[in-house]
Amino acid sequence: MRELPEDDDWLRSRQRQIGDRVEATRKHQNLTQEALHLAAGIDRRTLQAVEAGTANPTLATLLRIAHALDVSLAQLVDYGALTAEPASTPPSTPAAEPRPADTPDQG
Repeated sequence: MRELPEDDDWLRSRQRQIGDRVEATRKHQNLTQEALHLAAGIDRRTLQAVEAGTANPTLATLLRIAHALDVSLAQLVDYGALTAEPASTPPSTPAAEPRPADTPDQG
């Protein structure tokens, strides 16, 4: 198991990265903070603090933001991909072909 660093600099850094991702995604979608906070059902000050990296948002808050932006939570918080680049909307996947066990017997 990985041990936590002695200080909380790593945590503040992740909060800033997530905030940058939220802001970049919002702007990429031409949304204002007003539009996003209303769509997400969260307080505007909460959204401002998340984007500034000063908030410690709850999972529910992050889920609401991701849903309103039409991106996955993983896209907002993926450590390996955290940059100020906007999170992209995942491509839609076509319906899966039925497996042989799913098809009714014809005989």
